[in-house]
Amino acid sequence: RVELISFTGVLMDLGVDANATAGSIQTMTKGLGMTESEAMETTESIVHLARSLDMDLNGAISDFNDLAPRLMEHGENMTEVFEGLLVQSRATGLSMQSLVGIAAQFDTFEGAARQAGKLNAALGGNFVNAMDLMMETDPTARFEQIRDAILDTGLSFDEMSYYQKNFYK
Repeated sequence: RVELISFTGVLMDLGVDANATAGSIQTMTKGLGMTESEAMETTESIVHLARSLDMDLNGAISDFNDLAPRLMEHGENMTEVFEGLLVQSRATGLSMQSLVGIAAQFDTFEGAARQAGKLNAALGGNFVNAMDLMMETDPTARFEQIRDAILDTGLSFDEMSYYQKNFYK
């Protein structure tokens, strides 16, 4: 208990709300079966990553707590998936909720086919494979596949047409 209270105090000094810290610890201990020490270590790694990305620490922990029910499907890889999304959020400027929502569109064959079709139409070729996107369960890896497809076109954002730019925005 003393270690947990001390840990929470340190995070409070960094701007993380005590309730957010408690929620993250509870998610990891109850949902993932971690020990309190493992949960504190994992929370600390999320905080370090958020700091290195110059992101709001309280926001990062709150996002983890908010997304936990959806990320639980990744089991013990849940925190790695979250950390990947944190990096993508910083790189794209999109909220964590938006990223998860976009990635979820590829969870079914119909959704993946529809979205891949839209992407391919916007890119002007067959650059995105719906089956590959659907079979990939890690949202970060899905975004990397999409990014790679865009890079494969050889177009930079500045070179895209008005409609292509609007599509990506």
